[in-house]
Amino acid sequence: MKVAEKRVTVTMEAEREPGYLKLLHDYFAASEHNNRVSSIDAKKQMMQAKEQMLQLCHSAPAKLEALKDVLRSAYDGREKAVIITRTGATAAAIQDWLQQDAEAMRWGIMLLSSELNVHEVNAQLDRFSQRMDASVLILTDAASTSLNLSAANHLVHYDYPETYAQMVQRNNRITRQNSYHTEATIYYMMCEGKIDMLNYRLCMNESLDTAASL
Repeated sequence: MKVAEKRVTVTMEAEREPGYLKLLHDYFAASEHNNRVSSIDAKKQMMQAKEQMLQLCHSAPAKLEALKDVLRSAYDGREKAVIITRTGATAAAIQDWLQQDAEAMRWGIMLLSSELNVHEVNAQLDRFSQRMDASVLILTDAASTSLNLSAANHLVHYDYPETYAQMVQRNNRITRQNSYHTEATIYYMMCEGKIDMLNYRLCMNESLDTAASL
């Protein structure tokens, strides 16, 4: 299988910048306090600021519209796409946003939730594999473990796991040898100069050899 990798970088909207910069200031202030005196409260403040910065990135209209462009291209080509995130909250937020869009509703958007039992999961996967009215599957790293999602040949990293090995595991969900596709595309989505871009670079172990070839 021929696999293409594309880095999709967008610019965060100007009206979001003040909120993002305040959170960044809060993060470094808590980090400085934590470096002076180990503090559980400081660690919590750092994590809270980091999560809020990520949410600003994930909900940025430009990033969501770029995601929609990817999904539209897959649907127009009668192909399927998988979106993988770290948390169920982010996965559910993406589903909610897409379901508010009349065009996206035609694509058949499915969410593989951790609340589903094994029979429900299998039913969802069968539908995704066999029906063209189910062309988009959203799920988390935990939910995607060991799943064969080779019915899709587009995979979107809307955010990033902690290690490159986990990134490869994500990619392997659609690039298995038993796939009938001859080509697949992997998308890495991020806001320019923001925390999701940093997480991408950290996940790639600061080696941008792959990104440089995109």
